Amino acid sequence: MPGASSSGLSTLVGVLPDRAARSDRASRCCHVPIGVGASPPPLLHRCEYRGGRVGNLALEEVLIVISDAPDGAKPAVFARLRRDLAELDYRRELRRLAEGGFTAEQIGNWVWITPDEVEALLRVAADDLMPLEGFSGATPYEICRRYAVGQIDRAQLVDELVRYPYQPMTLTDGYDWLTYDPPGTWSEVCTAEHYGFIDIDTYGEVLRRCEAEGRID
Repeated sequence: MPGASSSGLSTLVGVLPDRAARSDRASRCCHVPIGVGASPPPLLHRCEYRGGRVGNLALEEVLIVISDAPDGAKPAVFARLRRDLAELDYRRELRRLAEGGFTAEQIGNWVWITPDEVEALLRVAADDLMPLEGFSGATPYEICRRYAVGQIDRAQLVDELVRYPYQPMTLTDGYDWLTYDPPGTWSEVCTAEHYGFIDIDTYGEVLRRCEAEGRID
């Protein structure tokens, strides 16, 4: 993006300035256009870093998205969103192989990395929630992210959010208002709408259907 500094790029795609600078330098060595042929959904609202985990994503994977990013930045924004999900899928597949009895050396040979690198990825993957059977993600938040980047369509999104087995949200005791919901609560759908991963009409439709079926309180 002509004229954008490393600091500016980092703000748009949610990485540290030095990482943006390294990515910018690397992009000049591989002449692969980013976003060619892609049809990104409407630009998402800005989301802020939160402690712990958001949905199935660790803190360092939560992306800052700016609603007024210029057109030239949109490919980088959506490439980052897709990259986070791709890395999650990658770790899950390595974990499936390891749980299937394959060694780090075997896995490394198949995916062109060293056994030590496999072991490091598996340590991270141990904290990743696995997708539920019949769903595109492990949590409502992840499902909404996959919709936002075009991996599932609206019909599938609504179907999965309506069928999802939501966990009860944490209630306060009336004195301590600081609570942390476990993964898989309705609050993740609220968060996804707030951040712009789904629109208000979709949120309303899912809410009405979930309430009608008694899936949420």
